Formats: sequence, C-alpha cells, structure tokens
Amino acid sequence: MPRNALCPEKRPHPAFPRARSVARATARERGRSAERPRPRGVRPCGVGAGPSAARRARRPRRRQSRPAAARRPTSRSRRARWDEGSEATWAIRLDDRLVGMIGLARLGGGAPEIGYWMAREARGQGIVGEAAGAVVDWAFAAERPAIARIEWRAVVGNVASARTARRLGFRYEGLLRQAASNSFGRADLWVAGLLRDDERSPQPWPLPLG
Repeated sequence: MPRNALCPEKRPHPAFPRARSVARATARERGRSAERPRPRGVRPCGVGAGPSAARRARRPRRRQSRPAAARRPTSRSRRARWDEGSEATWAIRLDDRLVGMIGLARLGGGAPEIGYWMAREARGQGIVGEAAGAVVDWAFAAERPAIARIEWRAVVGNVASARTARRLGFRYEGLLRQAASNSFGRADLWVAGLLRDDERSPQPWPLPLG
C-alpha cells in the first residue's frame, strides 16, 4: 500500500515555498504538540522534496481549487503569514514524493478559504480528500474557537474539486459571477461553505457533478 503523507517541507526549494507542520506551528503557540486524528494513509513526515519531485509536481496543467491569497507567495511571505496566523499551508506526499499542496488562507477573519492542488499522477486516489479532512479537523479544533466557517471556491467546471468539497460536507452556496481573474481573463466561481457544527457527510449539490 502506498504511503501517503501530509507533511511539512523542511528543506525549501525555489520552486516551492516552505510548508510547516501543524505540530510545529501549534507548538510555538501552545508550547506542546498539536493533537488531531490522522486520517487513513495520511502521515506527517520530515523529508524535504528534491528538485526532481518539485518539477514532476508542477509539470501537469491543473484546474484545482486554490485561494487567490495563497497563489505563488515567496517563502519569506509564507513564513510571515504562518507567524502572524493569517495562513496555514502543508505539503501532500505520496511515497515520499511531493504531489500537492493544501492550505487555508485568510485565517485571521474566522472564515478561511481552503485551497488545494494535486499533480496529475496522484489524482483519483482519494489523497486530497483525506488531506482536506485533516485540515478541516485542524481548523475546527477546540483550540481554534475563532474559526466558525471554512469557505471553498473553484472556477466553474472544476468538477473534481467540487466533488471533494461535497464529500467533506460543504454546502453549495451559489455562483460568484466573474469573481476570478487569471491569465485567461475573468471567470465565474462556485462557492460553498462548511460551518463548525455542520454534519460532515456528503451533501446534495444542484450541480452535475456525477
């Protein structure tokens, strides 16, 4: 069985900003290790990604859910946001290879946005769903009572990302017209939300997700 891992990047590479672990971030704040259940197949690890792994992870074209605030930050700016408590980001590994990233942007407002991407070769295995479940658990842990809601957004048509959010219990909340801007121009966004007390089971969405 392949070993999947949600883990920190301890050895930064120019292609990827450093991602710190939940345990390290919480230890600084609380003076102890973070306590959260580990989903099946997702384990923390401490091996950094080499250049070849970074290139493989970046090569495929992706249409994944990524918060605008978390796109292409420098290592220094990401570390600063960790320190100030406005963002949290983790690496996703498969057999010690970096295959994705996942994070929460705008933590300070109590309603962060979750975003994630996966390399093509790692999709369809349920890895991002397990990682996202662990991040939701971390956000809604008792020591973070200020987080009342997690928001998900994706460009209309990103069915894979929408399926992941729906399985986690996110409720579809509507369409934001022309709310996304990228190199291709402007695009509509789907938006969904998950509250702290919501049941975390698959929800009906009025979208053709299959």
